[in-house]
Amino acid sequence: MSKSNVLLVDIVAVSVDATCDLVNVVCTSFCTISLSTATVNVSLPPSLPSVKSIPSPATNLPFKYPAVVSDVAIICSGDAGIYAMGALVYELLDRDSAAGGVSAAARRVSVVTTPGISALQAAAARSGAILGHDFCTISLSDLLTPWDAIETRIHAAGAGDFVIAFYNPVSRRRRTQLAAARDILLGYRGGDTPVLLASNLGRPEESLKFRQLGSLDIDEVDMLTVVMVGSSSSRLLDLGRGKSIYTPRGYANKNNTIKDESKPK
Repeated sequence: MSKSNVLLVDIVAVSVDATCDLVNVVCTSFCTISLSTATVNVSLPPSLPSVKSIPSPATNLPFKYPAVVSDVAIICSGDAGIYAMGALVYELLDRDSAAGGVSAAARRVSVVTTPGISALQAAAARSGAILGHDFCTISLSDLLTPWDAIETRIHAAGAGDFVIAFYNPVSRRRRTQLAAARDILLGYRGGDTPVLLASNLGRPEESLKFRQLGSLDIDEVDMLTVVMVGSSSSRLLDLGRGKSIYTPRGYANKNNTIKDESKPK
């Protein structure tokens, strides 16, 4: 690795202490993370005793102090490249300093991204195989994307019969988008379409709720929930040892076709 690096690390279900320990290892003891205050504290060499900490947003940290900090980890939940900090890092590198980006010197920083497990993967693994066929993800937050654009994407996903993972489904301020998405999708698939509400994935309070699209209650959902809506072929399976959702890939149909073609005419 070059002298100054940004390391995007993905951590799921770790305590604050464990996170700090890992970051210390990754960053050669230069960086520790306080998850509760979203502040990055940097332990600098004695030659710079007056600099103690750099407040959030921490994304600029490795670009502001490339000569001091050898390796810096930017911590993201899930995968750094999926609705997380990875895109912001590259956006800063793509802008010059006059446009709110970074200096020419900072652009020499090497960026290394380690893959992580996003919420839709964790939810699918916990609940069966809902992502067994084509799927997409849509963020319902209109803070950075106009609602008209989000609505267009929901219609497209519905018309394409994709399994859909909704990120950022609701917040304390936003209570209407998920209901609107539900109503749009009911125009493309039945009310008995299976839905998974997966909350606090990887944490002790993890919760999985199996619901149907037609009766989806928005009050059961919060910002720590990923909402997985099945396609028209997704199935809810209950064999008495817990429920599962799966989306068939089509292997059974192909096997039946092969058997039919092998029969004597």
